[in-house]
Amino acid sequence: MRYHLLGVSWWKAVPAGMRHWLLVVILIFTFLVRASGNLYDMPYRFHPDEHHFLDRAVMMGGEGTLNPAYFKNPPLYTYAILLALYALFGVQYAVGNIEGRAEFLAEIWPTGALGIARGLTALAGTMTCLLLFLIGRRFGGKLAGVLAPLFYAVAYLSVRDAHFAVNDVPMVCLVTLAFHFAARLLDGGRTRDLVFGGITAGLATATKYNGGIAFLPLLVACVLTSTEGERGIGLRRVAGVGVNWLILLALGLAGFLFGNPYAALDSAAFLSHFRSQYGLREMMWEGQKSLPVALLELEALVVELGWPLLLLFPLAAGYCLARGGARAKATILALSVVLPLIVYHGMQALFFARFLLPCTPFIALICAWGIVAFREANPAPWVRRPVVLGGAVVLLVASPFARSLYLDLILHRPDTRIVTKEYLDRVAPTGSTIVVQKPSMFAPPVNRKRHRLLSLRSDPSLLRPTGTLADLYLFNSFEIGHVSGILETDERALMGALERQGFARITFSPLRDGGELPFEADQVYLPYRHLFRY
Repeated sequence: MRYHLLGVSWWKAVPAGMRHWLLVVILIFTFLVRASGNLYDMPYRFHPDEHHFLDRAVMMGGEGTLNPAYFKNPPLYTYAILLALYALFGVQYAVGNIEGRAEFLAEIWPTGALGIARGLTALAGTMTCLLLFLIGRRFGGKLAGVLAPLFYAVAYLSVRDAHFAVNDVPMVCLVTLAFHFAARLLDGGRTRDLVFGGITAGLATATKYNGGIAFLPLLVACVLTSTEGERGIGLRRVAGVGVNWLILLALGLAGFLFGNPYAALDSAAFLSHFRSQYGLREMMWEGQKSLPVALLELEALVVELGWPLLLLFPLAAGYCLARGGARAKATILALSVVLPLIVYHGMQALFFARFLLPCTPFIALICAWGIVAFREANPAPWVRRPVVLGGAVVLLVASPFARSLYLDLILHRPDTRIVTKEYLDRVAPTGSTIVVQKPSMFAPPVNRKRHRLLSLRSDPSLLRPTGTLADLYLFNSFEIGHVSGILETDERALMGALERQGFARITFSPLRDGGELPFEADQVYLPYRHLFRY
């Protein structure tokens, strides 16, 4: 049976797959592990990037405009949040619970709005698993159709970032959907697969710019496809490949402009913001380790997948390629996403672990196909025993599975920034003067209306107190040594001077030993390395 995006066969395919109880369990787990604890920082919202999408969607809804006026990140995910908010507003308005948009937005902000936005991200991660089932089964049967989504379901960084109202996970979902059409081009080569694939790749790019990687497997599929005739798209001749490439890119442009219409309607702002964002690739981010980016990429993939699954990946890819056939072509398609992404990000100075999130679905597919290929080719009875397969799967998923579950446990614990803020509200009288390193989303959300704040960043003379200039001094390990022009040793010297003056030092730490949290680029989102110390 073939599975189509449109038509009766698609709607038959999904229920048929859902009848596989193990897939149902995986999909439920995928959503729950991504949605659990996703209101962990309410109502303060510590994530440094969510305001680019959620706040802008709420602003657009309040002003009744579709122009995001912000293009450093493309706006399709913002539009998805806006559409969800409008849908909920329509329901609330229809039943008479609210009288207008202003009342609705005031009522839903911020917890309800953030819950919707983060729920969309969790749903996108779950849909990626369903797509991996369809793709994996096409070239590896039912076993690969279950293993691929299982490997993706537990991948730690994919779970972590699915808790955020940002565009990375939705982009990965659209890249996987475009890959689904590329895979279909290998298996029948229908014209509509080229059409929907090109549009979807454009939508992926309109979600996040590096979603443009979705075009590569489609372009490669046009070369690898040899089907001709009534059902095919006739790609055997070089001229035919060139024409289909042009069609694909034109459709991609249409999809991109559909998801980001103001790239054309407000082209000056779009080009300015795009150039600014692209220029960041040459700058190391605050807190980024001074290691070769290739090592940072390796570390990210190990944290994401665990060593067993990561080591299986090149072995599985080589084995599938050596055996040839349709599965080898599908492996080439998957590698056309993974390898260029690793090379591209390895050539730039800036690196965050989330940059490699689009690699995970395709590494999962290749590993699943490799396991199936090995079981098919090896006649030894022990290879086909369920206990052997089960043990191997447990070994492969144990590390990321444990990290992902422990992450959700952490998200249900109080954030030390909120604990600190609540403590200050209890012990600091109204009008107290508090010295902070700098007002920041990484610091405790001190009530500025209740307290007078002084900033070391604004007034470095505060580093050398003469007498009692303030009632409290607030230091945050995420800020130590990262205030422009101020050395970490100066701040530590200030702490010592204050203690000698009789100030008591009170520490709020997420670490069991009460130590300071080291500043790392990926730590500003949620715990990344040494997860089990928290």
